[in-house]
Amino acid sequence: MDDAIAKTLLDRELAHLRGLGWRALAARLGSETKEITGPDGSAYQVESIVAWDAAPGGRLRLIVAIDDGGWRAFKPLTVDELVDPG
Repeated sequence: MDDAIAKTLLDRELAHLRGLGWRALAARLGSETKEITGPDGSAYQVESIVAWDAAPGGRLRLIVAIDDGGWRAFKPLTVDELVDPG
């Protein structure tokens, strides 16, 4: 897995989720996995998780992880971010 490409794809997915806003994210609680093709032609698995950070109705925690389906699946690159209501 090309870490630089994976990081770019990871940041792009996090920005997409962030752009949805709190209300839309709260409606998507749970996880979603998709496969995307990177600019290098390699397949990357991206898992997005939306969960309450502490209590329902409050902050949401976004977690995005990426791997190549190989050994990196055991230690994916991850980023996370909090989204406040409002």
